[in-house]
Order: sequence, then C-alpha cells, then structure tokens
Amino acid sequence: MPFILNLKNKTALHICYENKEFKSADNLIKYLSNAPIDHHSKAIEDILPDLIIKELPSLYEYFDNRLLSTP
Repeated sequence: MPFILNLKNKTALHICYENKEFKSADNLIKYLSNAPIDHHSKAIEDILPDLIIKELPSLYEYFDNRLLSTP
C-alpha cells in the first residue's frame, strides 16, 4: 500500500511529528525503511530535515536502505 498524503498534504509521519509522537514516528520510519524506492519519498521529503534534527534512531537504517548502487 502506498504511503500517501491526505487532503491537507500530510502523511501519518507528519501528523506524528506535529503531535510530538516521536516513538510512533520512529516506528513509521522503521516500516518505511523496508518499503520499495519511490513508495513514499516524495510524500515525506519536506519533513526529513525535522526528523533529522529530532535524531530518531531508525533514521540511520532508513538512509542506509535508501542508497542504491548502480552496476
């Protein structure tokens, strides 16, 4: 299932961040780290700097899984 924006251009990750539910946000990042490329990246690109500032533990794995190597 794609990770999409609601009518207010927010994802579940945005809502968790706004409500200061950082444990839930971290769990979502954990889930998204295993999602296919282009599954959600356009929907969350604006909130990534804020999540980096909060230093969510799952971000390390998330960014490691987003790297692609070409042949």
